[in-house]
Order: sequence, then C-alpha cells, then structure tokens
Amino acid sequence: MSPEDEKKARELIKEMWSRDLLQEDVKAFAESDLGQSLEVKRLFGVALIQGLNNPDAGMFDLGVALAADLLRQGTPLPPELAAFVADVLEGDRKRPTKRGPDPNSHWKRDYELARIVVAISRKFGLPEYTNNDLSNKVTAVQLVADTLDISSNIVLHALRQHEDLIK
Repeated sequence: MSPEDEKKARELIKEMWSRDLLQEDVKAFAESDLGQSLEVKRLFGVALIQGLNNPDAGMFDLGVALAADLLRQGTPLPPELAAFVADVLEGDRKRPTKRGPDPNSHWKRDYELARIVVAISRKFGLPEYTNNDLSNKVTAVQLVADTLDISSNIVLHALRQHEDLIK
C-alpha cells in the first residue's frame, strides 16, 4: 500500500468513525425496495410486538426510540406500541436490568468497526485480516485499529461477530 493510499484510508476511517453508520444502514434499508415491502414491514412489526411483550434492555430501548421518533414526526403510534409507551409513562414498565456486564454493550461499536474494516478492505484491496501473526501484510483490521487507537483483537472480534450481517 502506497503512503498516499494509506493516508487516504486513514482519513476515510476517521470520517466513517465520526458518523452513525448503524443509523445510516437502517435508514438505507428502510428506504430500499426490500425495506419498503409490506411483508418485511409486517414481519418487523410482528417481531417488535413480540419483543415488547417481555423485552430485554435492548428491545426496551428500541421500543422507546421508535416511539420517540414516530412522535417527533407526528405519526400515530400503532396500538401495541402505544400501550407499551403508556405503560412506561405510567411507571408500570421499567427498563429491564440484569446483574453483571451487558453482553451487548459494545454491539453498536463492534458493528461500526466491522463496517469500516469491510469498506477499507474493499476500497483499497486489502485483506481484512491475516491468521499469520508473523505476516508483514497491511490488513484492514490493523489499519483500522492503528488509526482509531483500538486493540486489533477488539477490531478482529468485531469483524468476526458481525461478518454475516455486513457481507
């Protein structure tokens, strides 16, 4: 990789890291033909309703965020979501808590790291990672880790965790 390409890659990494990639991806999906299909919307709606019946912390947060977004847009809430919000406002439902660390506490960060690795790999023709610790190859994982001052093990774990979702 030339020094000029490396500089461009590092700038792109920083620029992507400054954005909310997950929100951008969700919005792009929602606006896509697949995201606009009635069957996909129905399936998402059913999954959301089922999840809000006995939500974990992530589903609770999703329900609250979705309701807040719909209210800000002036869109009426579906009856099931309205009932959930009413229960939250009246204090009948509280955000679930669990002892110990939240296993999904870094999900968004890891998703965005994985997205950046894949984008850098594709744009600059770099391997995503290497299994050979003695290799001198520049990899997208190493470039992202160095640029963002994050352990390459964290970046590699993020890529492996979200590989199927991103590719």
